Amino acid sequence: MASMRRCAPLTAVAVGLGLAGCGNAVTTEVTGRVGLQRDDRGDITVVIDTCRSRVSEIIVSAGRDGLSADQPNPTLGALRAATPQSGRLSVSLASPAHPWSVTRPLALLQDPNALVLVDAGDREDDTATSPVGTTVARIGELTKDQVIVGNDSEVVSVDRFHAAACP
Repeated sequence: MASMRRCAPLTAVAVGLGLAGCGNAVTTEVTGRVGLQRDDRGDITVVIDTCRSRVSEIIVSAGRDGLSADQPNPTLGALRAATPQSGRLSVSLASPAHPWSVTRPLALLQDPNALVLVDAGDREDDTATSPVGTTVARIGELTKDQVIVGNDSEVVSVDRFHAAACP
């Protein structure tokens, strides 16, 4: 079971894309799922199943340790798509393919226990995916056949990730 310390930042990230745009926590539709895996080169890859929505940005954030209630989670990296994307997506954080581009290079924290949060969404559609939260150490342990999901660093297969993404 996740502690409140870990759940609160995930909620903040899940609605953050909507809050940053025209939407808010009340109207932002959360649909789809985000996970993390490693590609053949060992680079961190964001796996997304958008279900019935679209995504145009991916945000990687740090946890809330040491922050006051009015401070946003620090951004560790960000990507933007030239046009909103839908379906089953796999996007490298180090070297994304078109239509994705890096808007802020990934800079993971050195602390292996540091919390990392990843979310994807579309400000125009006022949608966000169900985010993933894990630690730097857990990301380092991943293989290309594994996906970290949810806020408890659960590891599943790619097939299981997609099967559970769109209930």
